[in-house]
This record gives sequence, C-alpha cells and structure tokens, in this order.
Amino acid sequence: MSVLPQLGHLADSGNRTLVLIDLENIIGANAQTGTALAKLDALPRHVERPGDLVAACVGSRIRPAVTDALRTRGVRVLFARSSSALERHSATAWPMQPWTR
Repeated sequence: MSVLPQLGHLADSGNRTLVLIDLENIIGANAQTGTALAKLDALPRHVERPGDLVAACVGSRIRPAVTDALRTRGVRVLFARSSSALERHSATAWPMQPWTR
C-alpha cells in the first residue's frame, strides 16, 4: 500500500504539485516540533514534482512552535480560530489564481 494517500491531497498544475496536508491526521494533534518536522521531511520523497506545500489544522491542535517551524520551511499554514464556518473561510481563504499549463 502506498504511503502517499496518507500524506495529503495532490493537485497537479502540470509543472509543480500542490500538496495539501491535513496536519492533525498526518502529523498528529499537538505533535512536538521534532515529530512534525520529521514527518514533513518525508513528504517530498513521495511527490514526483514537489511544489507548494499548504497545511491546515484547527488552531488549538497545533503547537505554536510547530506552526513557526513549518512556516520557516516554506509551508503555508492555515488554521481556524473561530467556530463560525464563514469566519473560518474568510480567515483562511486567499485569492486563487487559475492553473496554467
């Protein structure tokens, strides 16, 4: 069985791959920084053309040090601070650009 389906969801733009990471399921809720980074380091080995990494998690389930470490490594981290779905969306949404080939 491939490890890839457990790592995240892939979107192929033709040149690079966008990897969407569910932090709570892949790294673990409230994981220590060392554990989180070790699992993150394993990710590119399972992606043919690594590109952008985007991770999401409920804000209360990720340690601030892990968030900082992921951002330092170029991972865009999105997390919810509000229980309102509309507020969560507006806080995490960013202008999407159409895929180009």
